[in-house]
This record gives sequence, structure tokens and C-alpha cells, in this order.
Amino acid sequence: MAAKWLVNQKDNQLSFDGLQELVAAAKDGRLRAGDLVQPPGASDWVYANEVPELKTLASDDVSGMSDGGRTMMVLGASGVMVVLILIGAALSALAYLALPDGSNTIVGGDHGVTWTEMIVTQSAAPLHATADAASPAAATLEKDSIVDLVAKQNGLWQVRTKTGQEGFVALDAVLPAYQLGPTEIQQQWDPLYNPERYVTIGNAAWNLADKSETKTVFKFMLVNTSKHEMENVKLAAIIKDDKGAEVERVEFPVEGKIPHATDIGNGQTFVGTLKSDDAAAPPRILTETAFMELAKLDPTMQTKWVEGVEFEIKTKDFSAATIDIIGVTEVPNSYVSDK
Repeated sequence: MAAKWLVNQKDNQLSFDGLQELVAAAKDGRLRAGDLVQPPGASDWVYANEVPELKTLASDDVSGMSDGGRTMMVLGASGVMVVLILIGAALSALAYLALPDGSNTIVGGDHGVTWTEMIVTQSAAPLHATADAASPAAATLEKDSIVDLVAKQNGLWQVRTKTGQEGFVALDAVLPAYQLGPTEIQQQWDPLYNPERYVTIGNAAWNLADKSETKTVFKFMLVNTSKHEMENVKLAAIIKDDKGAEVERVEFPVEGKIPHATDIGNGQTFVGTLKSDDAAAPPRILTETAFMELAKLDPTMQTKWVEGVEFEIKTKDFSAATIDIIGVTEVPNSYVSDK
């Protein structure tokens, strides 16, 4: 008979027959990073993401979150096949976060942990001075100590210790306290920590601009599946050759907000271009939501609005083009509750 593994999920205690069954539970979502696990024969409890076999399976598993999604379209023009993909560029994205004060204490009264804090789960976790995991550690964090989240950058958490020291720590070295909460709390707080997981592309299309062999127009909408508004979106159009190597890259910001997922609008907004009266001035790329607000003040803007984003592509012979999210943040205090 396989050795029993015990799992503590809030007020429920479960048992699994062997490590293989435990791994299966992590894969299908029954086991989460914040669950406490007791190995066979042990008396101590550890977090699920501290078990080596579960580290990659459970560390990012939060009930109710989107995985960043992937929208794919295969389109052709003049024999060229273009694949338009939105990849949730989560861990490499620079996404600065504006967090509430996290005044809801969940453990321990005045000295407890709040939803906006993180618990260090590794012994002597390196605290880097820069957002580079290969850089020397400026200090170490003690296991079970509490730190505050400042930002997410280059695949690292930027944190602040209770003594005021700031630095960067690996994503799997800490556990955000909100992951220990019920589903509603996880749904409320995860978009602040991982906003890029909730934005995808929908209704994507591609075509050459009229009478042009080099200008390409991408048409798409941004879709937000969270109950928070999103903003500060930055995208990258990446052109690749037939071997999958990057040959050209254009990065561009998108002005305006992406509405939250509600019954009205469903968190969707098209992206378009607002042309300027000054031929020398660059056009503005913004969400249709933002454009409609501007058009209320100046209805003549309707004649300057073009759906889609136009790029001057220098590479003539390319096999694929991708659009990646490289930055997005949650709008502070924009959460909409079901209640």
C-alpha cells in the first residue's frame, strides 16, 4: 500500500495514497500552492510548492485565475502565412502594481499577515539588489518572514522587508498570502499580482495596407477576464523567419483602459489609431474605450479614428508574426465585487 500524504485545505484535511496521486491532484487543480502538505512519517507541515515534485505544478495554481490565454489565427496574403499569437508574457513582463494597504489581517492580530503581504517559504532566500536572478545577493530573507510586494519585474518579485530594505527575490521563494484565502479572495487579489494573466487578444485579423507592400495593419481587441480594470498596456509585434528566429521587432504602448469583465461589455475593447491633424505628429494608439471618451468631447474625432494598428514592416519575406504582451497593470481600487 502506498504511503499516505496528508493535505490541509483551510478547514478540510485530505489524504492521498502516494506521491503519484498527490501530483495528479496538483495537475487537475485539487491541490494549490498555499495548501499545507505532510509527507508520510513526518510531523511537520510544508507548503505544497515546497515539495520538489510539486514545485512547478502548484506554485502558480490559484483558483479562478486565467493562465494568460492564447489566441491564434492563421492568415494568408501573397502566399505568406502569418500567425498572430497573444502570449501571456507573465514572468518576463515589467508590471508595476499599485496595491491597496491590505488592512485585512488574516492571521495573528496586530502582528499577523495581510492579503497584500508575502510569506518567505525558502531558507536564506537571496534578496538581489537588481532585477537579475544571476546577480549577487545583497541580503538573505529568513524562512517564514513577511515581506511586502512592490512590483513584478523580469521574472522576480520586488519586495520590501519590514525594516525597509528593498530588493528582488525569486517568484518561488515566497508565497503571496492571498493564495491562502478562499476563492473570492484569490480572484480579487491575483490580478494585482499577475495582471498579465488576465489579458488576451480576440478577433485578430491581418492585412496589407491599401496600395502598400510594406505597411501591415493588425486588427484585434484586448480582452480582460478579471474583475479589475487594466491599463498601461505595452505590446510587441515580432516578425520571424521560416526558422522561427526573430528578424524584426516593434514595441508600442496602448493608451487607455481595458474594462473589467462585467455583464456590460464583457471586458472587451478594440484597439485603434487616432490620426493627428499634424502630418509630422505620430498617431496615437489607444483602446476604443478611451477613444469614445475623447469623442464625447470632440465628435469630429470620429473622422480621424481608424480601427487597427499600422506598422511599417521592413522585412519582406517573413513566415510568422506574433504580438506579445510585455507590460500591463491593474487600475488601483477598480475591483468590482459580485455582492
